[in-house]
Amino acid sequence: MGKFLFPTNVATGPAAGVRHATGHVVHSVQQYETARLNWSCYDAVVVGNDADQIHLTDMTQKLEAYLQGGGTIVFSGHVSRRFVPELSLFKPLPSRGRADLVVNREADHPVFSGVDGESLTYRKGVAGFYGRGCNPPPEGAVILNSISAERWPLDWTYERPAGGRLFMHAGNDICGFFAHDAGDHPGFAQRLLDWLAATSRRGSGPARAGREANKTARPIETEPAQTGGSGIAIIDAGNYYHHHSIHEAPYARFFDHIVYLRDVPITDLGRFETLIVPCRTNPLYLANLSAQLQDFMHGGGRLVVMGETFPDRWLPDIRFNAMETNFWWWLDRNADLGVRISDPAHPMASHVDARAATWHLHGTFAPLSSGQQSLIETRDGESLMFQDSQSYAPGELIATSLDPFFHHGSYFMPATTVFLQKFLTWLSEGKPAGQPARRLQTA
Repeated sequence: MGKFLFPTNVATGPAAGVRHATGHVVHSVQQYETARLNWSCYDAVVVGNDADQIHLTDMTQKLEAYLQGGGTIVFSGHVSRRFVPELSLFKPLPSRGRADLVVNREADHPVFSGVDGESLTYRKGVAGFYGRGCNPPPEGAVILNSISAERWPLDWTYERPAGGRLFMHAGNDICGFFAHDAGDHPGFAQRLLDWLAATSRRGSGPARAGREANKTARPIETEPAQTGGSGIAIIDAGNYYHHHSIHEAPYARFFDHIVYLRDVPITDLGRFETLIVPCRTNPLYLANLSAQLQDFMHGGGRLVVMGETFPDRWLPDIRFNAMETNFWWWLDRNADLGVRISDPAHPMASHVDARAATWHLHGTFAPLSSGQQSLIETRDGESLMFQDSQSYAPGELIATSLDPFFHHGSYFMPATTVFLQKFLTWLSEGKPAGQPARRLQTA
């Protein structure tokens, strides 16, 4: 029997396959709580693609001690910060057409028993879900799967000379990928945990990953963006998709200030005209910030809340109806997802059209409360984005269930890149209702 720690940075726990695996002990713990735990009892620490990599970097000493003690770290995602010395930053494929996204099996491994390259490449005939680039491995790593004709290393394992090992997947959560196709590969998570337990080296080294503090933790600060002028601040929750969308071209130029999520409580938000909460920021953490964010709006600020942040859980008078996402609707050439601009006369409509807002749906806001004006909606009139300029006057709230920061930051779904360009342009040109422009000061 193995014992595993799954740090989670979302409102839900690990993938269904992990929850249903038998014969092992799985502890799913919110990531920010794991720093105080003793990791030496775990055969592996399994880190998902939503991980806050800034926080992981703050825990470098703990990670190193755990590995030196014989531990295993399983990581899914794009490396945006080198929280372990052997890691290199993610490299996206320069071309991501269908032929470029073919996955190749490079070595046999018990975890991938019965899984061929084709089943990793395609879901319902669509390529790109499994991976779109690589986390370059160190010399001596064993490549399990590669991507593209150039055979970029996509999945690999590495036995560290200093102790411990890494199991790396350069895509979204690997157990979550197989959970979507459980009928084809029902035992993937079980095989992963079985292999980790059977080959565990826990306790084989001299070090232990206890409750040691990280003496080199990042100083708390508000980060000024490279360029600016729009009065827009954005929260960075440390996720790789936030990093690519916020810190890199072409959209870094829109942001005057970047505020790390865990620094929000000690940040004077009143300096900002607009504050964006990007896609998939952990709603459990946002719940602790609710009063501060409401005060920001009541003070004249504009809060923009993006998809998969579930604002109904941390702001009042919001009703959200989740729906099962249809990733395949567009395979019918005559299909229409049904996205509509609610009011063509609204200033947003001069930038964002229905086509730019069309990729897939996660849910709707319905019914809207008094003062909430729909900006984008379904064909049935249920809102996908609304603006509330009354409840928080003189400030305002803009909330959407669309998730462009996640998909653009994952190098997946080009429509989201187009949407961000149009949407951020509108935000940079508009002023919050009743709010004059304010001169920003660097923290």
